[in-house]
Amino acid sequence: MRPSPRTIACLLAGGWLALAAGCLQIDTTVSFHEDGSSTITERLNFSRTLLDMASQQDAKLQIETLLTREAALTRMQQMGKGMTLVSHKIQDGRNGSREAIAVFKIPDLNDFTYVSPWLAYLDYGENNAIKWSATPMYKSRPYGGRGTGAAGSIAIGFQHVKKQPQGAARETPDKVITPVQAQVFRELGPMFRDVLQDFQLKLTFEAYAPLHYGPNPRGRSSRAKSVDIINITDKDLDRYGYGFFENEEIMLDLVQWDIGSSDVAEHLKDYGANQTLPAFTPFGSKHMWWIGYDGNAVYLPPSKQLFDRYFPGKKLDFAQWQASPPDKHVLADWNQVGYVPDPGEKGRTEQKAPAP
Repeated sequence: MRPSPRTIACLLAGGWLALAAGCLQIDTTVSFHEDGSSTITERLNFSRTLLDMASQQDAKLQIETLLTREAALTRMQQMGKGMTLVSHKIQDGRNGSREAIAVFKIPDLNDFTYVSPWLAYLDYGENNAIKWSATPMYKSRPYGGRGTGAAGSIAIGFQHVKKQPQGAARETPDKVITPVQAQVFRELGPMFRDVLQDFQLKLTFEAYAPLHYGPNPRGRSSRAKSVDIINITDKDLDRYGYGFFENEEIMLDLVQWDIGSSDVAEHLKDYGANQTLPAFTPFGSKHMWWIGYDGNAVYLPPSKQLFDRYFPGKKLDFAQWQASPPDKHVLADWNQVGYVPDPGEKGRTEQKAPAP
């Protein structure tokens, strides 16, 4: 879901391009394979309106160059060691848009760094990179029953490279605007809604095995092999069943780039149970402080390759809270914690380029 961190910060947080962000679609899938490698597929789409607007601005802001193979190779250098570009193509999208589809491969997910989808951080311009990891779990985590963070699992984490001071967002005072300023922002709302037509910001994680848990709790009980970490479009609704971007209070905050406002947080907090809401947890918002500030994790059983890499001879502690006595630890057993695919399942998680 990139251009580079610096570029995406400009696209989503700077000047007139922020206004045109609704003419933008960024759709990324991170596919985790049984050997610990990952395939990253990006679709970056710019609408005709956005391209025309860019052509009228400073030449340095010519965004169509971000669709090129050269731009993909430049981004690749920032994603981690061993990253290779598998394929790249530019094609026409719908309604005169142009888009690039790039497929990257990285041998070890632990080396992967990507742009953060959590735009609610107040310092997003400088804090826009997340580090991915695949970590064996030798002890269960709190609330780790039924495979959710249980010992013997592989934890897929995505944490900010730049750590946030605990409680920093909570200590930040709310924005205060005058009635005149509020009126100006409200008048800008309809214009923003117009440019948000066909907007999409999406980041999906998928794997070789069913996921025990994801930051999007919609997939908790479905044994799905993929989860949308973030998925926001102009078609989403608010908690009352009206258009999310049609909500005046939400739009008043978004026009001010207050993505973690109390209004936004109030509508998004139940998105796990309400599939018409955007899939988005505003990490960095002081109005959702209980969710933490360092991202989240997805859990899945180890493949045979990953089990052989991390677990032979290791003892597992299934206690969810305090560590249990050593005599209660259990030797890791593939038959107990490993993932055996169903017949005919091989190759199902190979990532294909998303449809235009």
